[in-house]
Amino acid sequence: MSIEIRPVTSPSELAKIEELQKRVWGMEDRDIVPVHMMVAAVMTGGLVLGVYDEENNIIGFVFGILGLREGKVIHHSHMAGVIPGLRYKGIGYKLKLAQREHVLKQGIKLIEWTFDPLRAPNAKLNFNKLGAVSQRYIEDVYGALRDRINYGVPSDRLLVDWWIASSRVVAKLKGELKTPRVNELISRGVELANEVELVKKESTIIESINNVNLKLKSKGILIRVPYDDLMLKKLDFDLYMEWRYAVRELFENYLKRGYIVVDFISEPVNGRRENFYLLIRCSLEEVLNEKSSYFNLLV
Repeated sequence: MSIEIRPVTSPSELAKIEELQKRVWGMEDRDIVPVHMMVAAVMTGGLVLGVYDEENNIIGFVFGILGLREGKVIHHSHMAGVIPGLRYKGIGYKLKLAQREHVLKQGIKLIEWTFDPLRAPNAKLNFNKLGAVSQRYIEDVYGALRDRINYGVPSDRLLVDWWIASSRVVAKLKGELKTPRVNELISRGVELANEVELVKKESTIIESINNVNLKLKSKGILIRVPYDDLMLKKLDFDLYMEWRYAVRELFENYLKRGYIVVDFISEPVNGRRENFYLLIRCSLEEVLNEKSSYFNLLV
């Protein structure tokens, strides 16, 4: 599929982004970012990029604004989405690369955004492919969301930091900083912070969370998350909420103790995928300068 990614600046084109928000998240009119706010953001250094197909239809977008962190200008990426049916085809990755290129030209070195840590495909894009890191978990950051995907659950998020000019990110994008396998990490002393039991619900296998451990002291730890959080939520809401609160406790505990989320591992096992976050206790500088192997950070 041939696509083109380009800035969106005119009110008439931005109106199509309004409609796209409804398609991507099932939002109502009262919840979308309106045209006038996107215009204001673009006028003051923010960015809206649209993904266009061969017939010049907008099929995806990213929207971000300028912000400040510790007195330095950053880019806060507020929304990114692709229409249903075209997700997980690499479009989101290309969109983020285009965003990086535009922000680098502004002389900005950090793009931040938030995402749901239970959403495995997003975690894979953020950490495994883009080379982002995270040092902060925020409880219910947006309050009660009313869109079709997020309705009825706390809007807990990881704050993602994408240091777009760092050695780490450059190495990730070139394929030089490889994501290790779980058995390799365990052999190097990395420990599991939680375990999973497979259970059957309505003829579908889902995961129950077990043996949550908040007292690990190893240099690296693994936090496992469900294979498919949206399916889990649909099949067993109570179990989904158990995951939500357990993952909240795990991330808050280990991030406060100096661990950094550095990667996301998704491995096929017996026809299913097992998903893990890799956290390492080290400095941010060490992480951003590493461009060959995480094992260098585990010694």
